[in-house]
Amino acid sequence: MLTLRMCVVLGLSWTCGASENPWGQCPGNRKCKDKFGDGSCDRECMAPECLRDGLDCLKERGHCK
Repeated sequence: MLTLRMCVVLGLSWTCGASENPWGQCPGNRKCKDKFGDGSCDRECMAPECLRDGLDCLKERGHCK
């Protein structure tokens, strides 16, 4: 259930299930699985198929006023 919720929150266009590799669609040479949610924005991992880098890049945008 958590995997499905994560897919919906990240806006993925493909359906993922609990038994699937969530990085299966992300090119392996990017190593996004290792960079996921590490607090550093990795632009090459911002694609939906790479799980949007664990939303790390959103933290750099600042706050709305």
